[in-house]
Amino acid sequence: EYSEAEAEELKRNAETGELPNSYRLVSIVSHIGDTSSSGHYISDVYDIRKQAWFTYNDLAVSRTQEASVQSDRDRSGYIFFYMHKDILDELLETEKNPQLPGTEVGKPV
Repeated sequence: EYSEAEAEELKRNAETGELPNSYRLVSIVSHIGDTSSSGHYISDVYDIRKQAWFTYNDLAVSRTQEASVQSDRDRSGYIFFYMHKDILDELLETEKNPQLPGTEVGKPV
């Protein structure tokens, strides 16, 4: 049971990702098929450089929206990959302001 303050903090984190230990979904492997012994696997991946979601289906790659990924994969998702928000923010910042090769960026992971 959460206190009212804790519940508000969790709600705010779910909406904005403001808590210190927040994670962001960055990839989903999904199984599309009627049974566990038959079907097909696809992957949805967040591309940090392009700041966009892509669906990989064998040789076909298509751009998609995060909302579609979350709603379409809620039942077919098999493996979910998350990244700590601080690490993701650092990678996004690195993409915006690339450093010279060989220079160190940020803290060790």
